[in-house]
Amino acid sequence: MKSICFDWGNTLMLDLPQFDGPMKDWPQVECVPGVAESLEQLSQEYKLYVATNASESTAEDVHKALERVGIAKYITKVFTRNELKAKKPYLKFFYQLIKKVGDPGLIFIGDDYQNDILGAVNAGLITIWYNPVFAAAPAHMPVHDAEFSHFSKLIEVLENPILPSMQTCQFWMMEQPASHGLQMHCRTVSAIAYQLSLWCNENGTSVDPILVQRAAFLHDLGKLIQVDESIHHGEIASKILTKKGFPQLASIVEKHPLLCLKSEIQNPSTIAEKLVYLADKYVEGCRIIPLEERIAQLAVRYPKEEGQIREIKLELLQLQNECCDWMGFTPNEILYQIQQALK
Repeated sequence: MKSICFDWGNTLMLDLPQFDGPMKDWPQVECVPGVAESLEQLSQEYKLYVATNASESTAEDVHKALERVGIAKYITKVFTRNELKAKKPYLKFFYQLIKKVGDPGLIFIGDDYQNDILGAVNAGLITIWYNPVFAAAPAHMPVHDAEFSHFSKLIEVLENPILPSMQTCQFWMMEQPASHGLQMHCRTVSAIAYQLSLWCNENGTSVDPILVQRAAFLHDLGKLIQVDESIHHGEIASKILTKKGFPQLASIVEKHPLLCLKSEIQNPSTIAEKLVYLADKYVEGCRIIPLEERIAQLAVRYPKEEGQIREIKLELLQLQNECCDWMGFTPNEILYQIQQALK
């Protein structure tokens, strides 16, 4: 069986600030919403573990707290910093955890980005961020593999294919090789697209923020490859990603070039495709600029297509309106919101 290890406090059980001492002795204990149902399903396919930095509770104490909310029966074993002789985010904690679990393909799930996610990523584990408040990863550069906001969505997340890591994505860009300027452009576009996806989710429009971010980072993967001018760089990137086994990413990057908005076949249609398309249009080089200014810049850069580029302005503004509705912003405030979020 495959293995999943969970953080404890504020991942499986609420760390209630009004109480201190071992959680097993608190007058009140609570499960995080949806945990019991999720663990019951997962335990049929995975071995489930808990690994925590808890200092006041032993592994036995943690198990007793889990029993009080009815989920201890799903947990194979509990590890605390005492058993592992280290604490998160240090590598020793995770290396000891891998050794004791005996599964190098262990999936680690937690709510604390610094301790749970970055520590586990550094140890080479698959990481899933429990992110109930739709926070952005540090520097808008998510290095985790997936995320979810409620435990009712965890099964679906685990069923989806794992996307390439950011390290892999950067390696693919360097293979082309992409210049510093192009990489910084892709970095900025990916940060914007990621933030747009978080706002969508927060406002009730569901979209995978990691899928959006990875696609946005790789959208210009085919930019430097010399081919027939009749094939645009989005198609080239799409072919590269399809060959690498990531058709979801391929479909998104294929539909990001400006004139795709007028194409019956390559017109962005999904939420993820539209967010990546829009994010790219806010960025000239590394600068975040209004759509009207970006259209003007593109018209100057591609004089042969100037007429088509200027004609697409209305459709682009309509797409922006649609995306703003998903995020709960007006078109007049979205650029300001982006600039504030990425400060």
